[in-house]
Amino acid sequence: MQFPSSVCVAGGLWLVGATALAAPAPRPHTAAPVTRTMGRQPRFSQAQISPCGRHTLHVGAGAVFVDGQRVHRPDERVKVLATPVWRHDGKAVAWVERTRTGARLAVLADVTKNESVMFWALPAAVDDDQLAWAGPHRVVVGNNILSPRAVASWTED
Repeated sequence: MQFPSSVCVAGGLWLVGATALAAPAPRPHTAAPVTRTMGRQPRFSQAQISPCGRHTLHVGAGAVFVDGQRVHRPDERVKVLATPVWRHDGKAVAWVERTRTGARLAVLADVTKNESVMFWALPAAVDDDQLAWAGPHRVVVGNNILSPRAVASWTED
């Protein structure tokens, strides 16, 4: 016997609803939360995972580590001021940090190569600074991408 399409849809929706009631509730996906405390290094509760899922970044001991490798000199201590942001392909990452000499934008342009981090001095760090990738070789610093405080661009060799 063939049912009208509206009956099939209604029956299908009931089945989906019943399945949802029987299945465990999904956990909400959250980016690695940051706890900011005055004068202390932000503590990421879990590693920042790249969009491709192949790379990780974590902050600790006054340095940034990508895939377990320290990206700063051993004698250099930094404080990360803004949550690191991965490029959409997961092969590059940027963050804002403070050193003894001031605030700066740090970009690791290719995490798959053994390259050093590129730095751009920032005039000052602002609490609501956010980072956004505006292309494969451009990072914007500001409260939104349309009103930047600073823009960093580079070319590949």
